Amino acid sequence: MDDLELIRAHAPQVAGPDAERKRQARQALMATAVAPRRRIAWPAAPARRIAVTALVLATLAIVVVRGPFSFLAGADPAAAAALRQAATVAAEADPLSLGDGYLYTKTEAMWMFQAADWLYLRPLVREDWVAADGSGRIQETVGELIFLSEADRVAWEAGDFTPYALNEDFGPGGLEPQLTNASLPTDVALLRAAVKQQAAATHPWAVDSQMFVVIRDLLRDPLTPPDVRAGLFQVAAGLPGIELLGEMADRIGRPGVAVAMTAFPMLPYARQEIVIFDPATSVLLEERTVSLAPYGDTPAPFLWGYATYLETEVVPEMPACPICQPAQVESTEVESTDGYP
Repeated sequence: MDDLELIRAHAPQVAGPDAERKRQARQALMATAVAPRRRIAWPAAPARRIAVTALVLATLAIVVVRGPFSFLAGADPAAAAALRQAATVAAEADPLSLGDGYLYTKTEAMWMFQAADWLYLRPLVREDWVAADGSGRIQETVGELIFLSEADRVAWEAGDFTPYALNEDFGPGGLEPQLTNASLPTDVALLRAAVKQQAAATHPWAVDSQMFVVIRDLLRDPLTPPDVRAGLFQVAAGLPGIELLGEMADRIGRPGVAVAMTAFPMLPYARQEIVIFDPATSVLLEERTVSLAPYGDTPAPFLWGYATYLETEVVPEMPACPICQPAQVESTEVESTDGYP
């Protein structure tokens, strides 16, 4: 796995805040997101810093012009058309059944983590086995941490921090597959209301963008029934601020279609949530989060994290795992203390 390339701003000069120029800038940004990854030596020369800062401010200006008022606009017609087509494809898919086997998924991911006042990127490969009764396993392999600056690295080394990897077996109920997705309504209006309720409970100040996150999470789950998946794509098609980024390959080169939503457009928390799906199957290939706000000396935009979904299948059993902590067996006895059960 190559080192991650932190995305630098490559927006063209913008004559005015017209829609075509904004789309060109977003496409230029997304082109950097799929470039080969590398470590960045942050510029030390003051003149270089000034040039980069000016470019960052120009890029952020594009976001801020549209971002705070995106709720006033309807969905991007091109994005809505792509998502409705995905809904048609999703409705025709066969439902996934576990039977007596396990749902096996393999994901390559890297996300930003914060410890004290420093940041690091934590790459990992995660494998999950989940049975219908909630038993199964999570097995993780953590790669070398990547730091945004040398100061972050020094702080990490001084703290004697060890990255955590989960390698554990679970008994029944320990890993509950999201079978409750099957109880979600298939009527688009009712489904929209359910998604909105969940989003409002999490981020009441950014409901539309959080609805996109809820939809993404439900679509990510292979056990979400086809008719519910179709409805979720329909709900996404009507979200204010939804954008079509167009054809985009994931990090392992699979072709897909990308849609995005800007979350928390007001600094300092602005970010863009991106989903890449396969238009032929409607299956999610990858999700990305791009920070649209700078962090310390790190200019925006930069990649905050990604997850690439490599494998999904139903397997009859779990392989041996010598490093996995065995499942805990819960006792059926009740211990009393001071007369209270």
